[in-house]
Amino acid sequence: KLAMLETTAKETGTSSDYITKKWGSINSVLGDSGAAVEGLNNLMAAGLKTEKELDSVISSLEGASIKFKDTLKFEGLSDGLQETLATGQLIGPFGELFERSGINIDIFNEKLKATTEPAKRQQMILSQLSKLGLGEFSKSYREANKEMLANEDAVSKTTAIWAGYADAFLPISTQLRESFNGMLTGIQPFIVAIAQKVPA
Repeated sequence: KLAMLETTAKETGTSSDYITKKWGSINSVLGDSGAAVEGLNNLMAAGLKTEKELDSVISSLEGASIKFKDTLKFEGLSDGLQETLATGQLIGPFGELFERSGINIDIFNEKLKATTEPAKRQQMILSQLSKLGLGEFSKSYREANKEMLANEDAVSKTTAIWAGYADAFLPISTQLRESFNGMLTGIQPFIVAIAQKVPA
């Protein structure tokens, strides 16, 4: 999972160290490493590359996933944001988030439609997202659960370190498996011959 995240970071020009730390931070809140990976991948694929931009959006979507934990998930919100930025219209869970926050979807979509420049539409969407106060909600949650999240973050860091070891040892593991497979292939005729001589 982390390897996929790092690959996307390289493809989009995002710092892999930054994104790995963000993964650990989000995972400490969500308790779901797969959801954290999927959500971050969606955000990078949406074209959110600068750390400042990602920080703001991640904080807001994290706050939304805490506030509406039973229905709005981080990965679903990030996917909806990606689709919204691509189409210039509020879509899916991201649109639902705006609606639940008191935004009239039809009026907002009309404003987006009237804005012809994609960059300005993106700015409108991200600006409105930041105004929902969800980033502050996330910050408050983190403050209230500081010790628990610190522990979860430490677990995430351990997972990331072990993932790094696994990547480093992969060539050695592959070579050992190939050698073992070669040995099995070499002794196969002898095993077959012995088996044929054993009475049924």
